[in-house]
Amino acid sequence: MGKIANIYSKLVKKTIDYTSFEKKELRRIKRIPRYQMGQTKLFGFDFTFIDSASFVAQYLELFIKKANNFKVESLQPYIIDCGSNIGVSILFFKKIYPNAEIIAFEADKNVFTVLKKNIENSNYNGITLYNKGVWNKEGSIFFNEEGADGGSIQERKDEDETSNKYVEIFTTSLRNYLNQKVDFLKIDIEGAESTVLQDCDDLLTNVDRIFIEYHSQINHRQELDSILDILTRNSFRYYIQSETIFNAQPFVEKRSLNNYDNLVCIYANRN
Repeated sequence: MGKIANIYSKLVKKTIDYTSFEKKELRRIKRIPRYQMGQTKLFGFDFTFIDSASFVAQYLELFIKKANNFKVESLQPYIIDCGSNIGVSILFFKKIYPNAEIIAFEADKNVFTVLKKNIENSNYNGITLYNKGVWNKEGSIFFNEEGADGGSIQERKDEDETSNKYVEIFTTSLRNYLNQKVDFLKIDIEGAESTVLQDCDDLLTNVDRIFIEYHSQINHRQELDSILDILTRNSFRYYIQSETIFNAQPFVEKRSLNNYDNLVCIYANRN
């Protein structure tokens, strides 16, 4: 009975966490067709989104579940956000730490335009935006524009894949930003996470907390093992959670999303 009561209590708390305005607004946004631009005042100002489904998912994950919440003594933590999309994660970090210094990267040029506009409308300070893809070198590379939050770096252009929109983007190495204490490092870069972590392996000792969304690309070698090995060698203890792609019968079903057969959230704290 105690366990049931505890579950019920958590469900009630989740219900309370929603304001009536949030409920109504999220229902309205859900009804908007995908890949269609729209606006909301959920953050108290005109905020533009480019895809209803991805925006709602981000809002629920960050502002309702508060999955990336963290606690530090500093009132001005240093946060690096790799894969900022339209800025929902940045606004969450600024909500819990208004004086935080945030370095943010977004590779998609069209998405970056919306990101920049949203951050300007927010009137928050201490945010530096880069229209670059985080990679293992300075330079340029092909990028597949998905139109929402699923754009990804491609080491080569697949000429046979006519449905994808490939463009050339600028890249930067994360190493350049890890020469000081980092309170929170977020890496959500659609399949490039292993390459980036391998490149800056020796500098992760400067990082206290890491959130990684691992993307297992269909027909590519799975690299979750190398990511976890890097975290372990750098004295992180991790918690793994997978919600987006669920296979009730993994040996029978082969579900996928946006060319990924597995999406795993990794939350890592330094021991």
